[in-house]
Amino acid sequence: MINTTYQTSLNSMPCTLDSEYSNKGLFKACKNNDLICALQAIMTGAELESRDQWGRTPLHIACSNGYSSLVIDLIMYGADKDFQDNFGQTPLHLACLDGDLATVETLIFAGASTTIKNNDGLTPALIALEFPHLEHLFSLTVSDKTFLAYKRISHFFHIEGKLDYNGKTIIELEGSLPQAMLRFILESLEDFESLDEFENFQITKENFQVLKNAIRESFTHSYDEILKNIQNKELTFIQTGWETHTICLCFFGEYMAVCNRGEGTRKKEDTIKVFKIEPKKMILQTVKKFKMKNFRDGRKYFYEELPAELGPWGIQLQDSLCKEFETIGLSEQKSGNCSLASPKAAIRFAWAMLIENLEQAKKESKVFTDYAALRSFRKTANILPLEFLGLPQVTKIFKTKKTRFQNLSL
Repeated sequence: MINTTYQTSLNSMPCTLDSEYSNKGLFKACKNNDLICALQAIMTGAELESRDQWGRTPLHIACSNGYSSLVIDLIMYGADKDFQDNFGQTPLHLACLDGDLATVETLIFAGASTTIKNNDGLTPALIALEFPHLEHLFSLTVSDKTFLAYKRISHFFHIEGKLDYNGKTIIELEGSLPQAMLRFILESLEDFESLDEFENFQITKENFQVLKNAIRESFTHSYDEILKNIQNKELTFIQTGWETHTICLCFFGEYMAVCNRGEGTRKKEDTIKVFKIEPKKMILQTVKKFKMKNFRDGRKYFYEELPAELGPWGIQLQDSLCKEFETIGLSEQKSGNCSLASPKAAIRFAWAMLIENLEQAKKESKVFTDYAALRSFRKTANILPLEFLGLPQVTKIFKTKKTRFQNLSL
């Protein structure tokens, strides 16, 4: 992202260039998708590997804006496809973060590496997991799968800190890919339905299917389809938040739940904050805003402004049912695992709305999330080293969840 001062300086640049302004002119041309000025800048001496204050090259700028035709020309003139900026991002990383299919395809066809890690240990292939329309272009390496395994275990078992993995990559155990976590939850739901324990649940197979479909649609549907689902009062999950934090919004009927177990919550009762809304008030612009996650004050927006915007008479409204949800809130997250903690809260809300019994939903959803944690352990047993899986905190929580899963009376 280019800051305001830098952007202003680029916009003031004339297209007629001399050597003094050629590098800045190339950045401006790439920002504006101006092929003629870009070529003019190159001809007057602009360096294709010149860097801005974030270490990004002109190719980075073109890729982050989705200018696939310009990307082709820059590569033809010799731009380095795998140049890393100050954050370790290659042009392909940025194209994946933007979700732009044409630019991603262009870079891969040109031979850009899909396995280079950024400073957070993420490859373009891992970032593409957040965008279903990009997934088919990549294959996860053993290293990618190991990365995800570490993230899952650290999130389910509240492990913090950094890990020196294979002497080459430092994995930050906190923070993860929200969609990757949600997909694992979906896979766990599909497995859970076949267990004998499920037969004792109050949630019906039909409603369980509604729950699974809603989660699946949260990362496959377009903005228009998400809007349609909300306006039609269908169960809808949206992962959003702000730059440093992920929360989950859940819509059903005439209710919206802000599911957040970390930054922005003040007490346990806030972890599932439910508001009465008028679904027809939801507009496409608001849905798109959720996905941008560009909120200066996230708590104020999601807990005050949005409920008022969607509420009856333009005011924030909580009826008796909204207040009841305060009694089944989850504990605040114990580590930086918001990508998992918030969806778990959203599942409890959805479960309760589907069976119309809050206390029973609390029990049943807890049994499921315990099962998902145990499943994450089993799925990684052959991937992660025993010294990691045998950490005291992991074994302690594992035993607690296993005992609770086996003995909880429904």
